[in-house]
Amino acid sequence: MSTIQYYLFKRALEEENIPEKGIVTAHHIPANRNGSDTYPFVFPKSFLQEVEKLDSRKEYDYFFAGTIIGEHRQFLKKWDKPRSYIKTTQQNGFIHPNNDPTGYYGENFFNKNYFQQLKN
Repeated sequence: MSTIQYYLFKRALEEENIPEKGIVTAHHIPANRNGSDTYPFVFPKSFLQEVEKLDSRKEYDYFFAGTIIGEHRQFLKKWDKPRSYIKTTQQNGFIHPNNDPTGYYGENFFNKNYFQQLKN
């Protein structure tokens, strides 16, 4: 099973016409490898173009929607301010069945609700 990061990195490589040489993702760093080349966490340019179309009003000073475990909890407590939005993926409804993104977000894996919240 592959993660969303895998599919997004694969798509970014395709959009840049970079041949795939063996993808390895490490979300916790974050970094991606394609063969011996290392890249920071990468969103495809097509995602960035979709994000640019979203509403830009500022609603949050801090936004986090993801897994909250271990040291994350202590770190995120510092962000717990009145204009913060800090939720687990389950609380925010972004978790996908069995952590398998295929067929859940659509063909391009663009989660409009997540990116709208992130942009705000």
